Amino acid sequence: RWTVADYVEMATELRPVWWAAMDCCCEPEIASNNDEVQKRIRATVFYLAETLASVYAWNHHLPGYQATNPMPVIQGWKPEDYKRCIQLIEDH
Repeated sequence: RWTVADYVEMATELRPVWWAAMDCCCEPEIASNNDEVQKRIRATVFYLAETLASVYAWNHHLPGYQATNPMPVIQGWKPEDYKRCIQLIEDH
């Protein structure tokens, strides 16, 4: 229900000590097979990129508090999933 821009606005206005980028969970109850896990990892990396772009836009085009960068979320279910997620983040 939230857009990334809504989330950045909330995180900026609430001024938390830290905040994380939006993510897509990969628990078996939600992502029941490897294809779904990989899709959700890619979506998590996309959300991070979109969040960083929204933070940039917020800081350069909107008045008020400066937005801080979110903590990236490393998503997956198995160790190799987490490694893939980190690699995708680094490549992006």
